[in-house]
Formats: sequence, C-alpha cells, structure tokens
Amino acid sequence: MLELPTGNNPYDEIYKEKDAWYRLVNPRLLDPAGMYKQKLDDPAKAATTAWEAFVVRMSDVEKVHRNWLGERDYHPNTYVYVFYGEGERSFATVRWQLHRAAGDFSREELCKAAQRRELGGGHGQREILVNLSGSQARTNPAGAGSGSNPATELQITSAQVLFQDSTGDGTVPVVSGQAPGQTVSNICRLKGFNHQEAYGADIARDFALLGIIKLTSLSKLAQEKS
Repeated sequence: MLELPTGNNPYDEIYKEKDAWYRLVNPRLLDPAGMYKQKLDDPAKAATTAWEAFVVRMSDVEKVHRNWLGERDYHPNTYVYVFYGEGERSFATVRWQLHRAAGDFSREELCKAAQRRELGGGHGQREILVNLSGSQARTNPAGAGSGSNPATELQITSAQVLFQDSTGDGTVPVVSGQAPGQTVSNICRLKGFNHQEAYGADIARDFALLGIIKLTSLSKLAQEKS
C-alpha cells in the first residue's frame, strides 16, 4: 500500500507534484482567466507560468506552516472556533481506491505510475498507467505499447478518491481546527454554517465578539480602570 508523504514533506511529495496520478492540483485549472498565459505571450513581461507561481506560493505557505503554526506557536490568548456538524464533510485523509488490488503493484510502481486521463463518470476518477517493470511510467502517459517499453509491461487501471472521511465545514476537518490543542484560551465547536459562510454566520460573529471582549478585559488599561 502506498502512503504519502513518506517523510515530513507533503509540500514536495503531494502539493508540488505536477505529473503524478495522485496529484491534488491540476495545472490546467490554475489560470482560468489566462492571466499568466497573456504575460508569457508578451516579451516585455516576466515569463512565469501559473504552475511556477503556484510552486512559489506553496513554498511561502510551507515556511509559514513550519515557522509559525507549530502547536507551541499560538498565542495563549487565542480564541478558536471550529465547525462541528454532520451536514458538512471534509477530508482529514485523502484515500484512493484502485480498481485492481493494490497488492498487485509494488510501492515503486505506484509512485511512478502516470495519469492517462480524467474519467468523468464519478468522484475524482482517474485512469492510470502502471509500468510493471518499475521504470518511469510518467514518460509514457499517452497509452500502452508506445515508446521503448514493451506493451506487456504496462498495466492500465483506474483510481477513485473515496468520499470525505471527517466532520468539518466542507473544507477544513475538525482535526485541523483542533490543532492548537491546549495551548490556546478556548476552542469552541460551532454548528449551522459551512466554510464559505463562516464570517457571515451570526454565531461565529458572536464568538469573535466574545473573544474581543475577553481580550479587552485582560488589557492593562481595562485592569487599571477597574
């Protein structure tokens, strides 16, 4: 069974992976307005592709996560709310189901397998090409039998993302919302809205206001006046 990341670097192994069948980001969807393409077509502008810009941004995100979002990096007077309801599901773990027993392939073969195409018949379905010789199948994503590899070494199968496995707000799972642990003042579980509606929900605004009042009451100015 293939499990990623193998170490402590999901940024390089998963998010910045451009060609693997298990990639989370499709490069074709990064620039729907064609802004980066227009710049590439203009010699006077910096030639940066949307994917290159995405990789740079992911590197910036990695720095923030590693340097500032450890469990001990939260201010002790932080107030956190997390959506906790059964109506909205989120991914705590992304799991793929192969339509052929995973035991039929080695770890190396699965890592190097190529995505042939997206399948429109279901939730996150992809057709993948596995090279049973263990060599790099991504160099031959178009189909079996072409290139230098014998057709008998190539196996076409498909994979599908299993549905969300955690409670959450439709984007952030509960386990991520609870990541600050016991290092903050309060973690409150809220219901009645999803990720998109978080800042507009009355209960979320009330909790934010409560946090502001609590923090204000702890200030030196408030204590001096009391």
